[in-house]
Amino acid sequence: MRILVATDLSDGSDLALREAKSCAHSKEDTFAVLHLVPALPSVHMLFPRAYAKQAAALQTLLARARDLLRERVARTLGSGVDIFVAAGSDYAEVVRRAELWKADRVVISSRGTSGFARVLGDVADRVVRSAGCSVLVVRQPSVAGPVLVATDLSSASLPAVVQGAEEARRREASLIVVHAIGFLDIEAAHLLKGDIGNLAPSAFEVSQHALVTVVRKLNVEATCRVLERPAAAAILREAETVRAQLVVVGAHRRGAPWRWATGRVMERVLHVARSSVLVAKAPRANA
Repeated sequence: MRILVATDLSDGSDLALREAKSCAHSKEDTFAVLHLVPALPSVHMLFPRAYAKQAAALQTLLARARDLLRERVARTLGSGVDIFVAAGSDYAEVVRRAELWKADRVVISSRGTSGFARVLGDVADRVVRSAGCSVLVVRQPSVAGPVLVATDLSSASLPAVVQGAEEARRREASLIVVHAIGFLDIEAAHLLKGDIGNLAPSAFEVSQHALVTVVRKLNVEATCRVLERPAAAAILREAETVRAQLVVVGAHRRGAPWRWATGRVMERVLHVARSSVLVAKAPRANA
């Protein structure tokens, strides 16, 4: 696995570096670290002396940041790590670097104080939305709780189950896979049951069977639970109840209108969950 860590050199980013190291599954896994230096106020080229002075100052700043980053990374990830330093604070640079480096996962802390590591500020939020790979948002050191995976049983949510199972094995934690059915699902099933008689299975039975079937097809061992609440509220409540150390949710491709509700669920979990959150996306087709 190729893991790119986005850091602002804060203590929260140190946590992201440590979590990234623990993400490695084998000696073949590789790391890269990206740091964005805040851009200096622009000086127009019509003022060549001021422009040259600013350019020199920026190069000095980048070199200093690269040295600090290399020292910090060496303490956590060791040698052989690709180091990237660039000017700016735009999420697009994180997404661009992840694409160029062919990252399988971006790791970013939500505890930083500046740039893209603000508490799920605009930049980090957009990295989650726009990155072509999975994104792990780190909030706290790993605890002893289970890994909780949420699925809507669609094909786009299956990478979340697979990656959640991998995380559970790596962390030596139990795995819980949940599917939420809201009021509308239950009401529709109730009306249908009234039409066809009491032999009709309940909404819970149908959902439980579908959930267990999906998990078994993926060859995953997990506790399967169907939750009776709107999806975001159900996931967050279950995460708190079981004291999950990690919540894993899937991300649908953008541009599909019928995925709007699912996208809102992911965003809600991402913003509110107290644990770290892994937004799982399908691997590249050519991977």
